[in-house]
Amino acid sequence: MDAEDTTLEAILGGAPSPDAWQAVCGLLPGVAREALPTALNRLADWPARLRPMPDAWWEEKARGVHRPWHAASAWRALGDVYDVQNGRPPAPEDDEETDFACFSEGATALACPSDASWLLLCAAAEWHHNGGDVVVWATGPQADPVKLLDGAHFHDEALDAQLSPDETVAVCSVEGRVHAWSTPDGKPRWQVELAESSDTEGRYDMAYSAVRIGFSGDGRRIAAGCAARGVHVVDTASGELVGLIAADPCGPVALDHDGTRLAHAGTSGEIVVRDTASGAILMRHDTGLATVNALAFAPGDAGLAVAGGARDVGRSPACGLRPSCSRCTGTRSRARGRSCRSKPRLTWWPIRRWRRWPPAACGACTGRWCTPRTTPVRCCSAATAGCCGPSRG
Repeated sequence: MDAEDTTLEAILGGAPSPDAWQAVCGLLPGVAREALPTALNRLADWPARLRPMPDAWWEEKARGVHRPWHAASAWRALGDVYDVQNGRPPAPEDDEETDFACFSEGATALACPSDASWLLLCAAAEWHHNGGDVVVWATGPQADPVKLLDGAHFHDEALDAQLSPDETVAVCSVEGRVHAWSTPDGKPRWQVELAESSDTEGRYDMAYSAVRIGFSGDGRRIAAGCAARGVHVVDTASGELVGLIAADPCGPVALDHDGTRLAHAGTSGEIVVRDTASGAILMRHDTGLATVNALAFAPGDAGLAVAGGARDVGRSPACGLRPSCSRCTGTRSRARGRSCRSKPRLTWWPIRRWRRWPPAACGACTGRWCTPRTTPVRCCSAATAGCCGPSRG
């Protein structure tokens, strides 16, 4: 092993630190090809916060040059809202301010392509003044900044922004209208007017009125809507309305791969799966969460991932976890005097095996369990009779 490899071995055998990471970044390009996978595997155990992508690596990626050691980094600081307002990536040598967009109140939604060469960003509205700008912000030279919507022309703000699976279409909604653009060039594709709001009193309840959006896995359909206006299923290419489904409550929405099934949030952590064509309910299930904040169908539609806030175990003991589990936020939260409602949780529910109703979250399920350091995850795919009831598969 040469001197550089020996030095790298010594660093990898020591404690992770910012200085150690900086030294590693200088050594990795010189590591022998056959030794590099082992080094990358060992670095993967370092805390992610210590592994930012160096400027030189980021500049290589921006030029389309991809090196195997780039995978050692865990994140890259792209800039802040001031850079977005200026319409360019951070430039320490250039402090000139421009008036590309207004993000003085922060951002409400963001969508990111796989290479992070640009971002779709939605600004928060300025109180009693302008609505929130919607922009494509270039993080490097691969794209140009484009203002998609100028908040000076409306008073709303987009609370959800989504990209198609192939990253060529961006969608968001303001003032009861869904907008679609080509990305990253920002050319308008179509607009769809949502149904009139059922909120005749003019009140604003975010859970009732905030429009949520989701693409089908094949990218050919979009679901967009809310409880106040119904969920609209739209053809991505043409903007043609395919279906309108009344769903109250609604919350986040998701379509399966071909857009034939729609999932949305129900009441108090419930999820509802419907037939897209008829709106008929195919399944209801209590996830054990207090609220549902995000939904996503798995590739192949084998299951549905649900993310949200954990219930207060003092009022609902199961929380989707066994009471004896060391990760259960009930015991830990009471011991620390903190409600576990603040604990985010991700739950996995297989759906193809369920014909009418999923197995219940009884808290003693013998299904496969996985409890990472920060977020408990439960998989019921191995649920057996005698625990959650007979298999519906």
